[in-house]
Amino acid sequence: MTGKIILPDIPELEFAPELPPKGPVVWMKDNLFSTPRSSFLTVVGLYVAYVFTKGFTGFVFNYAERRWDAVTDNMKLLMVYLYPNGTSERILDAAGEPINQMHRVWISLGVVIALTALSLVFWRVGGKMAPKRITRTLQISGGFLLFVFLGVTILDYVFGVLFGFDFGGWEWQFSTKVHFWTILVGVVLLGGGLLVDRAMGDRGKEETISVIGLLGALAVVVVGLLWVIELPRLSGTEPGAPKVFQPIEETTTLPWTIMLGVAFLSYWVGVGLRRVIPDRAGTRVLTLAWLVSFPVLVMAVLRDPGWDEVVAPGFSLGNYLTIGAAFLVVGGLVIWAASHPAIGEWSAAIVAAIGVAIVFSWSVSMLMFIRFSLFAVLLFVLGAKTFGGATQVRRRYLLLWAGLMVFLTYFFILVKGGNTVETQTPSPFGGFVLTMIIFVSVMLLSFPFGVLLALGRTSTMPIFRLMSVAYIEVVRGVPLITWLIMSIIFMPFALPIGANVPDFVLVILFYAGFSAAYMAENVRGGLQAIRAGQKEASVALGMTTVQTMIFITMPQALRTVIPALVGQAIATFKDTSLVAIIGLLDFLALAQGTVPGQPLYRGSLRTMLIFAAFFYWIFTFSMSKASQRLEKKLGVGER
Repeated sequence: MTGKIILPDIPELEFAPELPPKGPVVWMKDNLFSTPRSSFLTVVGLYVAYVFTKGFTGFVFNYAERRWDAVTDNMKLLMVYLYPNGTSERILDAAGEPINQMHRVWISLGVVIALTALSLVFWRVGGKMAPKRITRTLQISGGFLLFVFLGVTILDYVFGVLFGFDFGGWEWQFSTKVHFWTILVGVVLLGGGLLVDRAMGDRGKEETISVIGLLGALAVVVVGLLWVIELPRLSGTEPGAPKVFQPIEETTTLPWTIMLGVAFLSYWVGVGLRRVIPDRAGTRVLTLAWLVSFPVLVMAVLRDPGWDEVVAPGFSLGNYLTIGAAFLVVGGLVIWAASHPAIGEWSAAIVAAIGVAIVFSWSVSMLMFIRFSLFAVLLFVLGAKTFGGATQVRRRYLLLWAGLMVFLTYFFILVKGGNTVETQTPSPFGGFVLTMIIFVSVMLLSFPFGVLLALGRTSTMPIFRLMSVAYIEVVRGVPLITWLIMSIIFMPFALPIGANVPDFVLVILFYAGFSAAYMAENVRGGLQAIRAGQKEASVALGMTTVQTMIFITMPQALRTVIPALVGQAIATFKDTSLVAIIGLLDFLALAQGTVPGQPLYRGSLRTMLIFAAFFYWIFTFSMSKASQRLEKKLGVGER
């Protein structure tokens, strides 16, 4: 039986029509005054916003009474503390002239800016954004300025003069010039944003504006303002001297202009290099450059170590290079033999026992370098069976040992080389530079250590699992401030006689150990989220344990716990302020104690704390937004 197959008619899909555009009056009626209850809450919220805005902005912009001159006059102190800049009469060179070594700070900053610009190119950071987002930002900024400088003034007049109500708040002492220009800027921003938004229409929703280009334009505007803006400063050196507005000194404006040029030049050089260098090779080189730049800038550029007996008594550069080369060769041979598949367990155990006996022998001076090198050999021998195997894998393992040995030699040479940057304190670091050194050092040291602890806690070998669990539970059970105090009080007793380690280095080591314990738990959560079927599939494909961990398990685990890792990084950055309790003068310690304690700036504590809070917020908010972009790029929580 034959015939035609008749299919039922399929109706066309119908979509709901788009809602008609609503003006501000309709939007306010629908969202703010739709019911009596919402109207009451809106009025109460506006009142709270009015009181808070009046009090806060009145405090911030009351230039006649607020001590913002304490911030502008002490900016160098807050950033680099007592780093010599040619103004101290206590620190003189051989000719009796004040020493100026601030160029070392600017060189370090220039290297960081150049690497950042190159990283933006090779990691393809940026993309496009819609003009509507910019116009909305302009409208919000303009509306806020008008509310602060015009709306609050009108409400003050209405409630105070007409009704006789006084809602309190700081007294306003704005000049007519400040009022006029601020209101004009608010009108321009709000009106310009509305006009551009309406003129573009639906085209404003298309992503057509380069984010990098927009950031570059903002950087040009900010640096340009440095040349024309005037900041409040004291007119004299006596307490109570009147404040005057003065331009920013050329020692600040010119270096920042050069830094802007370095950023643009590095970015366009990176664009040219990306055309001839594959992205994968470029990102690898940049990653290595970032890792190498930090110890070089901190230990070499900013410290300027010396190599003679006057600066470093008992130091011999040739001895350290010889010992480092010997460990590079002899230690490499031992590790190569221990990683051979045919070697017995007893041979590795004997080598490990000899290493432990020598490492924990009491020694002084240069033998401290030998102790650390032997301890590194011990760790590599213990991991030879796990990370060794085939010839190619053993070569990579040996290459890792060579890199570590070069780093140890370089580190000990710089430490023993001393510090030729003349300051009034034992360490040349302080202020925000010290905050960043502690933060970056802790993150760089705690991440690999935390990953190893997480792998040890999830290991099937009882010895590694028990050691990791014991370390994590003990460290997490004690407050951070206790470990910081122990680093200063107890750690010197554990060092060899004659060893002189700066306090901030001891703090970094203990803080990194503390942060690694929390890092391990975050990574362990990611490892437990990996399905067992993936590990079984890797075994079926013939992959080794190390290959499974590097290519399958660890990338997925780290991708899963990105929010937790960024949260810990933000907490670590904020908790660096705890070092002030043990006597280190970081950024917050200077803002909270040193600057308000100066006779010229008494009464500036609240001003300095507001500035410090805003400064910390800039960096923590930037890290949070960068984390969100990374999560969106990797699809965290979506697949």
